[in-house]
Amino acid sequence: MRRLKPTRFFMGVLAGYCLFSAAAQGQVVVRMVTNLGDIDVELYDEAAPITVANFLNYVRDGDYNNTFIHRSIPGFIIQGGGYSISNGSVVRVPTDPPIVNEYDPSRSNIRGTIAMAKLPATDGFGNPIPGGGPDSATSEWFFNLADNSANLDFQNGGYTVFGQVIGDGMSVVDAIAALTTVDCGSAFTDLPLIGLTTCPNVDQLDRLVTISNAREILSVQGNLASMEDRAGNSVSLTADAPATFTNVAVSDNPSLADAPEGVTFQEGFFSFQLDGLASGGASQVTMQLPAGYTPNTYYLYGPTPDNNNPHWYEFNFDGQTGAEFFGNNFVILHFVDGGRGDADLAANGQISELGAPAVATVIIPAALPTISVVATDATATEARLTTGTYTFTRTGSTAAALTVNYSVGGSATSGSDYTALGTQVSFPIGASQATKTLQPVQDTLQELNETVVLRLRQSLNYAVGTPASATIILTSNDPITRTVTVAATDRIATEAGLTTGLYTFTRTGSTAAALTVYYSVGGNATSGSDYIALGSRITFPIGARRVTKTLKPIQDRLREQNETVVLRLRQSSNYAVGSPGSATVTLTSND
Repeated sequence: MRRLKPTRFFMGVLAGYCLFSAAAQGQVVVRMVTNLGDIDVELYDEAAPITVANFLNYVRDGDYNNTFIHRSIPGFIIQGGGYSISNGSVVRVPTDPPIVNEYDPSRSNIRGTIAMAKLPATDGFGNPIPGGGPDSATSEWFFNLADNSANLDFQNGGYTVFGQVIGDGMSVVDAIAALTTVDCGSAFTDLPLIGLTTCPNVDQLDRLVTISNAREILSVQGNLASMEDRAGNSVSLTADAPATFTNVAVSDNPSLADAPEGVTFQEGFFSFQLDGLASGGASQVTMQLPAGYTPNTYYLYGPTPDNNNPHWYEFNFDGQTGAEFFGNNFVILHFVDGGRGDADLAANGQISELGAPAVATVIIPAALPTISVVATDATATEARLTTGTYTFTRTGSTAAALTVNYSVGGSATSGSDYTALGTQVSFPIGASQATKTLQPVQDTLQELNETVVLRLRQSLNYAVGTPASATIILTSNDPITRTVTVAATDRIATEAGLTTGLYTFTRTGSTAAALTVYYSVGGNATSGSDYIALGSRITFPIGARRVTKTLKPIQDRLREQNETVVLRLRQSSNYAVGSPGSATVTLTSND
């Protein structure tokens, strides 16, 4: 395979030089948008890190935008990445320095793979070609149309395969290969053209097979994932460390025939797997959706502990598992390994999910009754076991019995702080009011006052009125005495030697139980690019008064000033935040 030179119908050459850094190991998919359809390519960033990093550098710089396929040999390859169209002229893609060959026999040049093109070491007369040889690849790549392993795996040190076409992409590749080719000389002796049998002039460049855009549509690095939804909008996922993502994908509707009625899955469906969990452990995933999209429910498709057959179910938060919605476009998914939401239903350290955020639209007839709720006794006490009361009121017809659904949240814990309230209350025939009693549970835990928030849920049988939620305060007779503080015991982290910073958390009071402490991370340094993400919680083991969190800087080549990483403790019903409640580590740059 050769890196081809320009010929008579290209009007100039652009040259460039830039540095690239090796991509982190993960899952990366690039989409090439051609005038014959999209080609999605999954990259082998673990097996060929240098080659993938080089390719992504061109993608991220936009160097492959407005390029075209300049070589097509049926039954062999189609080739691109070398030439683009700029202001009606054909120019060379600006190239970075050539890269080291990463050919490996485990990645063979078979149909559907993508590999780097390069210059041969010698010409047809045995004369050395300047800059040629195994380590001469720059910007050009090719798709294998057939099994070319017997040829390309052994030429010029072997041609490095660094990815494969996925989905329906090979149908587009084959359509390009089926086009008539024209000999336009030099680099364009096998130029595929759309509806043209002669070399194009400046007014016919639209007959080339163009790549208008090449971009990453999926990037998975550890506990972070970003992707495009079906509409081309950006969606990101963040898992609590130490969990990591694998098998992330934007999926089709898994069961269109019996999809829930009145539910709109605007963003499409998302599937992923969480690895690295403790067997039976809990984890959460934060999903950030495009601005302006405000889902009010989340559906999963798969088995559940009470039904082993795949089916649709609403993933409502029940205090342990389910979806919660924050702000305009954030969804927090709570999982327990082997529980509801985990498609394999096995406590094996992995969680598999297929589902989607959605908007459930309920059309409410005018004749429907309206339900509201208030806390008519808004305080319940542990000391004397006095109860609280929620009162539900319906307006409209009382001629029939009516069941009303609700969810329960707040900072108190069902089952340990109060007797579970269930999820429904019933109005008998003729009744305009119904009540639900909150019964506190006496314990010896030291804790702050807590809340129990009851929220009405929509239904086809009634309308939700105002107020739609009510709060009862649960007072404790065992005031909390645990206090947590944080300090930066190593205040400086350096990029140059990759020396770390250190936050030290200290608790006072009883150490007889483990304690999980929550925090937020801010400052002007950027998580994931300036330092490895710190997560959002840390746990004191039984007996421990101090625990630490290490800040690990990330080496880069950006020119930047020193930056800060500020960690702030969050309040909780299980502890009080003392002073200092925040700590700062300074991240120094060597650029």
